[in-house]
Amino acid sequence: DENLLRQWLPERVLAYIAKYQLYQREGKTMDLDEIRDALKKELTKSRYRHTEGVMYTAAALAMRYLCSMEDAMTAGLLHDCCKELDRESMLKTVGNSAIINDKIFLASQKIWHGFAAANLMQTELNIQNTAILDAVRVHSTGRAGMTMLDQILYLADLVSADRTYPGVEELRVLCYRSLPAAMLSALSFLIADLVRRGEAVYPGTLDAYNEFACSMR
Repeated sequence: DENLLRQWLPERVLAYIAKYQLYQREGKTMDLDEIRDALKKELTKSRYRHTEGVMYTAAALAMRYLCSMEDAMTAGLLHDCCKELDRESMLKTVGNSAIINDKIFLASQKIWHGFAAANLMQTELNIQNTAILDAVRVHSTGRAGMTMLDQILYLADLVSADRTYPGVEELRVLCYRSLPAAMLSALSFLIADLVRRGEAVYPGTLDAYNEFACSMR
């Protein structure tokens, strides 16, 4: 819907879409190269560099664990497509979802972009693969019953080449040894950091932590 696109996309991206008719293909979705070209126009250089890093890391993890590489790369490319939107624009993209009434969700603005991206991917980019949509939706929260693709994207976002925080090298190594162990380590760190800063912990994050903690005992 052109009106919906104009609510959040910069003019330079709208011009690119119009030039190449990206969303006028009678139900066909964009391929990876088209997605990359569009994101280069939309995201800042640092955000796009991170995006490509996540895509490559997700591809490598997909190879390691025999997951769909195409799904992993698509999810990696689009996981932060709404990251640079303002508060109002992100909320517009999730406005028809029941989660908009969740108090913890509303108090946790840092996780909004995943939910917004999944909605936009489905409604505007015609991506109907639920595995990809779900992985993008929870890439910054986790959830109960995380699929392999969920885990790959979650971890790829944390250990992509641009990440330099203390402990990232150890987590990178762990990712290729055991996804569950890496997830437990990552979730433990995230929850401890949120508690330290007095911020709310999204229920899906706690659910994911409890599942991995129990499975590793």
